[in-house]
Amino acid sequence: MQGGNLLLGQRLNMLKEANGQSFRRWQRKYPNDGIIRFLDVLNTETLLILSPKALSEVTVQKAYDFLKPPQMKGTLGKILGVGLFLAEGDEHKKQRKDLNPAFAFRPIKQLYPIFWNKAGELIAMLSQHDNKESPSEGLTKPINVNDWTSRVTLDIIGVAGFGHDFDSIHNPASDLIQTYRTIFSPSKMRQVVILLNPLTPHSIRRNNDIEAASKVIKGTCHDLVQQAKQKLSKKEGSTPSKDILSVALSSSYFSDSDLVNQLMTFLLAGHETTASAFSWAICMLCTHPNTQIRLRDELRSANLPDPRSFHSSVSASQIDHLPYLNAFCNEILRLYPPIPATVRVATCDTSIIGHHVPKGTNIFLAPWATNANKELWGEDAEDFKPERWTDSSIDNNYAFMTFLHGPRSCIGQGFARGELLCLVAAWVSCFETSFEVDGYQIEVKNGLTPRPAGLSVRVKVLEEW
Repeated sequence: MQGGNLLLGQRLNMLKEANGQSFRRWQRKYPNDGIIRFLDVLNTETLLILSPKALSEVTVQKAYDFLKPPQMKGTLGKILGVGLFLAEGDEHKKQRKDLNPAFAFRPIKQLYPIFWNKAGELIAMLSQHDNKESPSEGLTKPINVNDWTSRVTLDIIGVAGFGHDFDSIHNPASDLIQTYRTIFSPSKMRQVVILLNPLTPHSIRRNNDIEAASKVIKGTCHDLVQQAKQKLSKKEGSTPSKDILSVALSSSYFSDSDLVNQLMTFLLAGHETTASAFSWAICMLCTHPNTQIRLRDELRSANLPDPRSFHSSVSASQIDHLPYLNAFCNEILRLYPPIPATVRVATCDTSIIGHHVPKGTNIFLAPWATNANKELWGEDAEDFKPERWTDSSIDNNYAFMTFLHGPRSCIGQGFARGELLCLVAAWVSCFETSFEVDGYQIEVKNGLTPRPAGLSVRVKVLEEW
């Protein structure tokens, strides 16, 4: 592969693009048998895994041959906690088993009314954004999409996951929302420090913003654990709640410190990833107005309640059985996966589709690339086309890697899907959305999760029904 640096390999080229973009470009450019080899920092041998067979071996058949790099605990662990996401081996198996009841089919479906109610709060707040300069147009003043999507999803994980309302929709100045803004709006230098973390001494890589953010998040999660324990002690003998925190508390496996780590994981993973997907959904609604119309027609004909109405509620069956809504959200998650790429390291000498892989080799799994593979999705793989989900079936499970597969697949994918479905349904039902600036050019904002950079929209508030 050409264009590498003598010391940093392809890492500098990767830093010039949003996370995952290089992998999608390499997939198009370089013929391969399912694996692309490249040199990374200090010219270390690194593999990009692309084909279904190779992905199956890494994520399912030999899943525990490939673990997360140990240094991730020192970087992501500060804000994610050393919970399920960073646990490995037997520890991961045990944690996942104990947390599975909170993410089972029935408990997740029972959360749809919470998703819907919080979506209604968002709609009500944004409907008050009157545009006093040109009221005759019936449009609100500009809406900062990335900010509002983070606020509503933070509130949702608070209520649905922990039984606590952060009220970020109404209070954007809270310490927690400001903390996450710090983390997810990193300067380019901070990204370099994080990405080169294994090479830098602690005194250099220590980042004051990350350290301060870690204290706020950990303190918040500690308070949530104590509050939940008090509530649980007062409800002795009654039917236990099925939210994440209540299930974890009812397990004898987790100490208070463990619970804080789990909450840190789900607090971040449970809101910022869906916020990314929701931002892309709004962006695509503006880009494809006919899609927006078709969605609204389906939603209105389904006789869903107006989310702005007092005590409005929906059931999971009402939302899950809307084919075009589900197709639209699936296409968002396919083309704009919230986690564009993730890294693993070989813990032993092993192999992938017949290629010897020495112990210590770094490998990348890149949903941003795999989900747009033309060999799996056709020549229009990089086009936004919800109809592909209603016109034909997916031939291969590994064509869609947004939530990964196997024992390390995303435990919260049912939660994330239901949340996105309700948010999009409520938004499209109540708003006709357009870009604030005609000719807006989509660029991917870099960070831990990808967002459409500088996305600002105006909405026309539709009449209640």
